[in-house]
Amino acid sequence: MAGDVRELALTGGARLARNTARAGDGGAIRIGGDLGAALVSGGGTAVEHNTAGGGSRGSGGGGGSGGAIWVGGGVGWVRVAAGAALLSNSAAAEGGALYVGGAELGSLELVGGAAAAANAAGSAGGVVFAAGAVANLTVAGNCSLSRNSAGARGGVLAVAGGGGVRWGRLADSSFVGNRGGEGGVLHLAAAVGFSAWGSLDLTGCVLTGNRATSGSGGVLAVPGGGASGGGSAATATTATTAATAATATAAAGGAVPAQQPSTGSGGGSPTPQPPQLPPSTSTSSPSSSSSSAPSSRLVFRGCVLSGNSARVHGGVAALARLPDLLTLEGVEAAGNTALSGSGGVLYVSPVGAPVCVCVCVCVCVCVHAHL
Repeated sequence: MAGDVRELALTGGARLARNTARAGDGGAIRIGGDLGAALVSGGGTAVEHNTAGGGSRGSGGGGGSGGAIWVGGGVGWVRVAAGAALLSNSAAAEGGALYVGGAELGSLELVGGAAAAANAAGSAGGVVFAAGAVANLTVAGNCSLSRNSAGARGGVLAVAGGGGVRWGRLADSSFVGNRGGEGGVLHLAAAVGFSAWGSLDLTGCVLTGNRATSGSGGVLAVPGGGASGGGSAATATTATTAATAATATAAAGGAVPAQQPSTGSGGGSPTPQPPQLPPSTSTSSPSSSSSSAPSSRLVFRGCVLSGNSARVHGGVAALARLPDLLTLEGVEAAGNTALSGSGGVLYVSPVGAPVCVCVCVCVCVCVHAHL
């Protein structure tokens, strides 16, 4: 399709399966312009075993992006819902299931028991690759994302355009056994530091066995960074007696030291307004937050972070800058490893003022990040 598409919907047990673009993009569907909205919804509805480009899944051989769907322009929103699944799609280059080449993906949502498993990209974005910013990311309601992979960046999601994720909520879902060269689950390029991704809240999630196979950030990598955003007056807290940080290991440093990951880039075209499809299941958004709220935040609340690892720094997360607010509340972080670097759980590049990480039960650890 050379032009724009207002709406793409797969519902009621529809299957988009075993389609191939051997030498090109979009194993099943290629849209040259903008896409208003895409809905994949309902039990038995699946996008599976589609392939773009030469070679086997994750091989990195040949061209081809968007294992199932390739969109050259912007996308209003994408929703996978109500038990629908993205399974075993692959791209030799970027976007194992979905590639978005435009300036913005307005909203990416997996909700209501949706699943994404065994999708792979030879380069970046095992499930989804976005060349520009992602305005809203929601994964909520007993979703399962497992065994997705990318050779270079973002085993589940890679955002390359420097805009990162402006607002994200991951709730009551599992992320198990995903892997990427850097960022085993999420790789969010941030060309101007934490101002490029405003808020990322993880609540009641299980994140286990995720790996950065050649770089940093077993779960989350936010490389790059500029002068704006958090860091200069950042506050980090672990504010509950139930929090534990056990057997987090690193070759140098324990749970939270500081030094430096790498960068990413990208670009794209304008995003259309989404059509009137069913409303989002998200319960809050950046527009509903108060003006006094931190401009950037990373929150882990009631999560299990176990057995995640990075080849270099940050067994769970590697950040180029601190956000304005960093919180770990009611978190169990156990058995995470930075294999050849620092920060078994968290690694932050050296910038700005001292940051205090407090565990109310008995410990207060101050980490000094120097320019």
